[in-house]
Amino acid sequence: MRRVLSIILYCTLIGLVISISCSKKSTDPDNNNGDTTDIAPPLVLEWIPADGDTGVAATIVIEIAIADTGESASGVSTEGLQMRLGGSRVTPNINYNEYNGVDLTYYPSTFDAAETVGVAVYMRDSVGNESTDSIAFYITGLSPDDTCSFSIDSLSPLDGFVARSRPTGFTIQGLYFESIIGGYVNLSSSSPYSLAFTPMRSWILTDWNDIISVVNPELGLEVPLTDGSDGERYPALNYDGRTLAFTSGDNVVFKNLFDNTEEIFCSDAGRQLEFSPDSSYLAYISEVSWNPRLYLWVIEDRTNIAHSSLYMDVDDYDWGPGRAEIAVISDDDLYYWNIHSGSPVALYSSLNIEQVNFSPTGDNIYFVDRRASGDVVMVVSLSGVFEEIVNLGAVNIEAMAVSNDGGTLVLACFDGSSYTIRKLSVPSGDISTVTDELGQTIQLRWY
Repeated sequence: MRRVLSIILYCTLIGLVISISCSKKSTDPDNNNGDTTDIAPPLVLEWIPADGDTGVAATIVIEIAIADTGESASGVSTEGLQMRLGGSRVTPNINYNEYNGVDLTYYPSTFDAAETVGVAVYMRDSVGNESTDSIAFYITGLSPDDTCSFSIDSLSPLDGFVARSRPTGFTIQGLYFESIIGGYVNLSSSSPYSLAFTPMRSWILTDWNDIISVVNPELGLEVPLTDGSDGERYPALNYDGRTLAFTSGDNVVFKNLFDNTEEIFCSDAGRQLEFSPDSSYLAYISEVSWNPRLYLWVIEDRTNIAHSSLYMDVDDYDWGPGRAEIAVISDDDLYYWNIHSGSPVALYSSLNIEQVNFSPTGDNIYFVDRRASGDVVMVVSLSGVFEEIVNLGAVNIEAMAVSNDGGTLVLACFDGSSYTIRKLSVPSGDISTVTDELGQTIQLRWY
């Protein structure tokens, strides 16, 4: 009862803060610029976490689905939208949804153990009808022994992109570019199998010498997360900030970074491990070189739900920035799949397509169409409308990554005699060379 009362009091307080800080308009139709039909304000359809949730991870992603319903609804206005966390205004990512409204996504810094978190939202439709809503949830309590040796993803985000390249000889090296025009930092002299940013971009995950480590090149820090006992590769960190997944021998292993416990998640090893942004799924591609398949595991009950159309001959995939949307290249088709609703939808088909990347806004997908005349960088919407961004002619694009703002694509190119990394401006199609000093680059990661 005490906890229920605290939720009510906390939410009431947040609502009062918003009411005082915002200049509210009446919902009377006379204040709606003559529109007497839309008198219903927007409302929240779903909160993640939900009101009153306990045991919430300290690095939870906060999501709010807002709708404007009714026959004459005018739609949610982003101009009058506010989100507040603990009474302070924050800036979420905003995407339009199918309910005449918007979805808000906010990536807060790590909360304290056992903290009570209040979230409130102030909404307005296009004709001035206003409403507020608020919730409170509780961060899981950790004992003094259940702490990591460092606060994962609590540092400032890293800029730029990473690459696996061969700047000297045959050894693949992990490289970090802090900007699109700056030089790079060589992260290690040994050969990593993969490079990736942690969800909040505080660290770079890597697996050189068969040991999973995180590196912060700006601070000169490297922290090993495993001991290398059985060839540990292809790390991925869940958005909860504590669950590390990696391939070890023939298994996929989960490690709890707070108490250092490990368990075998499944016995089908793979590469390109990635958690979904809603922390519900783990995806990866099987390690076999012929007809590789996509594995898509439900973490809660450990069932593999990869759809039959995405089962074999999978070349690449990428999670979207939303809850559980994935783009997959399988058997020369590009598919989009919202796992929570429906089956995969084929958006584009060609003889040879590669290098799939979701846009940061989640409304379109970039990819490479490898044609006889040369490689073409393409973009396709989720409804299947596609267009060329640039045709590079007799150039092979071996890797591609999209910037956090969606305005730049980085391309690893080979023209038959020399290797270059180029930047491509979107949507203008302007292209220029970043560097020609790296030799072959086989992986780029930015978004």
